Amino acid sequence: MFTWSVLIIILSYSTQCWTHGSLYTDAGKSEKTCKPLKSFSVDIKCNRNGLEVDCTKPVLNGTTAEISCKPFFHFPPYDNIPSFYNRLACVDGLWDYNLLPCIPICGKKNEKSKRVRRIIGGGNTGIGEYPWHVGIYSKRTIRKKTVYSQICGGSIINPKVVITVAHCFESKDPKNYGVGAGKYYRPWKDNRDENAQLRNVEQIFIPESYKGLSNNFANDVAILVVNDPFVFDNFVRPVCVDWTTNTKKDLLKMGSIGFVPGWGVDQEGGKKSAVLKDIQLPFVPYDECYSKSDQNFRPIVNLADKFCAGRTDGQNICKGDSGGGLAFQGHDVHHSGEIFYLMGISSIGPSKTGSCDPTKYTTFTKLSHHAKWAQNIIKIHTSAYKDFNGWSLDS
Repeated sequence: MFTWSVLIIILSYSTQCWTHGSLYTDAGKSEKTCKPLKSFSVDIKCNRNGLEVDCTKPVLNGTTAEISCKPFFHFPPYDNIPSFYNRLACVDGLWDYNLLPCIPICGKKNEKSKRVRRIIGGGNTGIGEYPWHVGIYSKRTIRKKTVYSQICGGSIINPKVVITVAHCFESKDPKNYGVGAGKYYRPWKDNRDENAQLRNVEQIFIPESYKGLSNNFANDVAILVVNDPFVFDNFVRPVCVDWTTNTKKDLLKMGSIGFVPGWGVDQEGGKKSAVLKDIQLPFVPYDECYSKSDQNFRPIVNLADKFCAGRTDGQNICKGDSGGGLAFQGHDVHHSGEIFYLMGISSIGPSKTGSCDPTKYTTFTKLSHHAKWAQNIIKIHTSAYKDFNGWSLDS
């Protein structure tokens, strides 16, 4: 039920007023109205008696609404909302069906990306090749000017939420951080990043059990809620997440290859990369990772929320890559083809003379281990969005 302040409207020399979801005229007649239709994921076109109507306001009986998924959203298993759901009618003050949300198309690389030319031993990505990858930036004030420094990576999992690792955040004050999506160049504002979407961090969530080095970086995971939703396009889109253990069993096994992008150090002891790079890292079974790790690194390998991936040939991730998502290609259950699922988050690797050791395996935080914690936060703290199959989308 909507409560409206009485509003006098002069229309065709007659007086009309809205109150409590009904339209009253000077003739004393009243007509019930249907509530406004608003959606983050659905395009809505309304008309009444052949005339276009604004459905973001209460509408009269007889109004119809044609609905379809916005670009970069779909209605699984269909590409768009099927015909038996895509038309609503305002009847006796109520819409005859609920407005159904669409969900984002996830885990798709930008097909239009162009690889410019392979993190240590890695190579340059194409622009927009990993549309879910973001840079996380610390903010400092120097001489009354805000300076941004890229410190970590992260992955978009819904329009308001980025997932990364806890050890990126020395300060827990969200005002000290920003998130850059759709970026290829590392600097916060680079004129060449025509597709960048820059956001402030509104909230930071880290498990209470995370204690850093004193607990071997167990529970090294963090969720960021940004101030404004990302607008999905060719260059900014989420990675797929399966909160069940089904995908983990299929993808985290011997022979699986994961992909991780980042702006981290591109050679041992070197500087951070100026452009986004990526590398392919094979999943490493526990026994092999444990046996080939140094004694002082084995307690981290032993953690229940970690798994190993990497190489021993001098190609690996390094400082600045923390928080980046390790995504594996899996089957799209709704359509033919392959999509990328986020399985791990770059956590801790062995060090060598103060830098990373590209000849050792790296640990990744296992996303499935923190599924319940993450889902609860997403549901509670993106409450302006309705939850639909794990996504928080519609207002």
